[in-house]
Amino acid sequence: MGRTYRIELFTMNEKTIKIFAWVTCGLAAFVLLWDASKPPEGMSRVSAQTVFQTIPLAPLPVTVAPPVTVAATPCQQALNLALSVGWPADQTPKLMRVLERESNCRADAFNPKDTWGQSFGYMQINSFWCTPSAYWPQGWLQAKGILSVCDQLFDPKINLIAGLAIWHNSSWTPWNLPQ
Repeated sequence: MGRTYRIELFTMNEKTIKIFAWVTCGLAAFVLLWDASKPPEGMSRVSAQTVFQTIPLAPLPVTVAPPVTVAATPCQQALNLALSVGWPADQTPKLMRVLERESNCRADAFNPKDTWGQSFGYMQINSFWCTPSAYWPQGWLQAKGILSVCDQLFDPKINLIAGLAIWHNSSWTPWNLPQ
């Protein structure tokens, strides 16, 4: 059994006390709401004809800040250009990793001692892709109509278009991204 409490002339257990408290609180709220719905004595109810007076306020001073132009970082510029040439937006995180790691977002980046030849531009596209081979007598990128000579990979737009074509062909494998 629960605890029992002795209050003056009769005994109540916990359940009875809780019920009594709930009933008392409910009645108190009902009485307060009932009284709140009546206007105080001496005041009439507000009607549709009641006119409210507004108090004019002084105008607040308005300060307009001059527009702030923030120069885009080289990486932001490269990313914007990449999206404009057709790179899918869902590839943005990996694309940014490549742009930052390979060239530090520099369109003029050049590595003359890469494993398969030289690497050019933003995405450090290897000359393997633009050098004639047994499979691609004019070069893979030339066969796709993207460029005519490897040095064109220094053009940021051509570099990103070539990177997109390579990505469509081989996914991210040519860039050997760490997981």
